[in-house]
Amino acid sequence: MSARFLYIDDTPTPYRLAVFRRFAERFDGDFRIFFLSPGDPDRPWSLDLDGLHTEVLSGRQWAPPGQRNRYPFKWNPGLRAKIRAFGPGAAAISGYVHPSVRAAAREFRRAGTPYGIACESSFLQSRPSGLKWRIKERLVGPLVRGMAYGLPCGSQAQAYLRALGAERQPMHPFPNTPDVARIRMDAQRLGREGRARFRHELGLDEERVLVLFCGRLAPSKRPADVLEAFAHLSPALRARSSVVLVGDGELKPALRERAAQLGPDAVRFLGWLEPDGVHRAMAACNVAVLPSGHEPWGAVVGESMAAGTPVVASTAVGAAYDLIEHGRNGWQVPVGRVETIAACVARTLEDDDPGRMRDAAQETACRFGADYAANNLLEAVRAAIA
Repeated sequence: MSARFLYIDDTPTPYRLAVFRRFAERFDGDFRIFFLSPGDPDRPWSLDLDGLHTEVLSGRQWAPPGQRNRYPFKWNPGLRAKIRAFGPGAAAISGYVHPSVRAAAREFRRAGTPYGIACESSFLQSRPSGLKWRIKERLVGPLVRGMAYGLPCGSQAQAYLRALGAERQPMHPFPNTPDVARIRMDAQRLGREGRARFRHELGLDEERVLVLFCGRLAPSKRPADVLEAFAHLSPALRARSSVVLVGDGELKPALRERAAQLGPDAVRFLGWLEPDGVHRAMAACNVAVLPSGHEPWGAVVGESMAAGTPVVASTAVGAAYDLIEHGRNGWQVPVGRVETIAACVARTLEDDDPGRMRDAAQETACRFGADYAANNLLEAVRAAIA
């Protein structure tokens, strides 16, 4: 009988699709993916899942009020029966929050199936102390201690799993990443002519330098910090620069009001874009800013870098600790320090050798891309099955 591996994921996203395809090509056995929901209404991606053995399970979800990042809890009553019918030799679950994944972990322990946990959480916004932490230890500590291996997004998530009790389990870094090799090739094909065309479509001259924000226009992402940082640029640099906002959300009216105060060519709103449109914008811009106050990983960092765009990221962004080398391929700044953001943006835009940071960003992104994540998952699964 061939080996069987089951991955239980929250919802289909472009940040796992290339990884799953690479893994499927290399795994000698039956690989299946169960999704707990068909998609996220805030991010209506159109994804091609052909060639992968996937199933979207029926169930219910509930989003408690007051969440910084919208993350509905999911319950899928038929999940345990589906697991028993497939009979995996090893498994992985995405996170530990949903009632469904906790039920899945209990089922794996009952059946003696080794499982891993993919984790984004970190101590960037919290500390391992207080009532909330003690409750989390009690609820999810047994799941973490019972896993055979960890799949942390990066170094910050690995420390989090260790603190929850995974003292001896091997850790296999598993970053959220799109197909960075494809993004890099698309950026190279875009070329100078494509970047000039992008500016013309925005009603700007082709020499304009562009500062990108990509994400939900929500308080946790702090998009207003990008506009305030733009306001802190020197008058000369501001006169030849514009901010490009990709995304939608509740802060859009307030951001439009502030943009009007900055001048007619200061800001362009592109709204929601599919991944190909996002990657084109990234490749056309000169620097990207991710100033989030809450960002457990931040796949935008790797995407932007793959497109050749250096990133200014806040210290609340998990990916910054693994992908950004300060001053070489991007910058890391304290949350809310718009003057520091402005200084890093200015240093990037006024670099005498902009190709230096662009090449370094692409090299790092490809080193931690879909092949890296798929190979780490394959190593973990083979060891667990053996």
